[in-house]
Amino acid sequence: MHKIKCCLSGRVFEDQGAQTISLERFFALAAESGFTGVELRKTQLAPDSPPEIIAGVNTLTKTYGLPVELITMRGRKLDADADFSYFEKYLELAVHINCARIKVSGNNVKLLRKAAAQAEKLNIKVATNNHVNTPLESVSGTAEFLKSVDHPNFHLLFDPSHLWLNREAVTEDFIREILSKISFVIFQDYLETDDTESILIGKRRIVPVQSWKTGDTGYPEIVNFISTVKPDIPLGLVRPGAIRNSNEGKAWIANWKQP
Repeated sequence: MHKIKCCLSGRVFEDQGAQTISLERFFALAAESGFTGVELRKTQLAPDSPPEIIAGVNTLTKTYGLPVELITMRGRKLDADADFSYFEKYLELAVHINCARIKVSGNNVKLLRKAAAQAEKLNIKVATNNHVNTPLESVSGTAEFLKSVDHPNFHLLFDPSHLWLNREAVTEDFIREILSKISFVIFQDYLETDDTESILIGKRRIVPVQSWKTGDTGYPEIVNFISTVKPDIPLGLVRPGAIRNSNEGKAWIANWKQP
């Protein structure tokens, strides 16, 4: 099976609006576990983080050889002109830490195109992800949305789980159709359940899959196919729910098998 670059998400250690381990331990654990990069969450780094935290991320990146592949603009969507200055703060942050991508949300095509154009000048990608209750919750909606923005620096954070949650079929033909726009693959697997007490997302009731098991989303086939046709795309490992400490996190990551 072809290998794909794997990126550890800060969401793995996120619990009730806080991280359960330090930034330094997070980077160290990612390095020890064989990851090639990290994704930082707002609970780890944001535009209003103290300068010493931002500088510390640069130090950790150099120390462990792990680039920051993705940060997410939280707090606002790119829906109104007033939101753009908020995006610019994230763009400045991305420059400071040499981050490759900024995840954004919102439906204002004009603003998304403007954000992509401004970030392109700094060699930073702007991307959005598949998500239920957005235009990208379906296969056809994803393709149409990417075409409507129509900017070479506007990309997709491909999240097959949200298409699966909406009972959309992710085929090789669909992946080929959007392949040039995929900049990152989000890995968060689930099992479907008929338990009416379980969480309902989109059109399925689900439970998170254990790290050492395969869920129903179809990641082994999806990731293997993507890695054969575009092997340089990073895969971001995300797990709903927090890991409480670094020892538990180390054990969980050790049990996780690349699809």
